[in-house]
Amino acid sequence: MTHPPARVIRGLRLARRVEMIFLMAQTIKDAKGEIVCDEPAPGLFTTRVKGYLSVEMGRLIAKELARVIAAQGSVKIAHDWAEMTNYDGTCRSELTDFNLKHRKAITETLILLKSAMVNMGVNTAGIALRAAGASLSSTMDRAAFERRVAAFAPRKAA
Repeated sequence: MTHPPARVIRGLRLARRVEMIFLMAQTIKDAKGEIVCDEPAPGLFTTRVKGYLSVEMGRLIAKELARVIAAQGSVKIAHDWAEMTNYDGTCRSELTDFNLKHRKAITETLILLKSAMVNMGVNTAGIALRAAGASLSSTMDRAAFERRVAAFAPRKAA
């Protein structure tokens, strides 16, 4: 049986099994924005947001993260929010609360930003998260973000 070639997604070379997980990614799209939540490797949760992050989209993040934590026990998160233009304030509050509640299971969170408004919200949430001992970092450098995300992926034993 011939398998399709591995795909490169956000800097990660994925095997067929993981590629199937990618194909089951959760997406919400409305008139203001779009989000894709994915688990491209076990214990690695990613989001990509374009436009406005609605409450429904924020709740999808929490729901999918809870699923990954239940299945894997711990998770590293990479949010590609470079194309996010703004967000509903309820999202920031609910996602901050979720991350505080699950801070022991969330081993690292990395966020790619571009918008000054989104950056301000992430910095506000980061104050509470870091004070509680959670790991949250952000960058505006896509290449640095992609290198870090690639390092999050589990490596095969030699």
